Amino acid sequence: IGDATYNNKAGFQVQGSFGRYYEQMRLEIEYSFRNYELKTAATASADSDLHTMMVNVIYEAPLGDMFFGYMGAGIGATIMKYELGSASDRDTLFSFQFLAGAGYRMTDNLSLVLGYRYFRTLDSKFNVAGRTVSVERQAIHGFETGVRFDF
Repeated sequence: IGDATYNNKAGFQVQGSFGRYYEQMRLEIEYSFRNYELKTAATASADSDLHTMMVNVIYEAPLGDMFFGYMGAGIGATIMKYELGSASDRDTLFSFQFLAGAGYRMTDNLSLVLGYRYFRTLDSKFNVAGRTVSVERQAIHGFETGVRFDF
């Protein structure tokens, strides 16, 4: 496995954020957790956890009385944990993202949202069990749905 290059496979993500509106702009701080299985062409696999803190700026535009669209960008840091069997290592990476989507206001304080997010980190290297492992940048395209509470 030494000096192998890994690419991410399917995984899952959970996130939460809080922020403040300024006219049609929203400034928010977001935390997310992602878990992915990493694979090489040589069938070796490992597990990867990503803990990310981002600062996002999002523009929101009304699309009628109940619907709205949004687009935004964010920058932050990701702590990536790489596990291969019982050995593991961590690396802190610069990360950024772009997001866009639409929402439906069910009440003044509750909205359903559906969106797309492009998330990316820099390349990373890990020392696991005396070997150097390179993990290519995490470039993740994701579709998401959720509920947003405004108060």
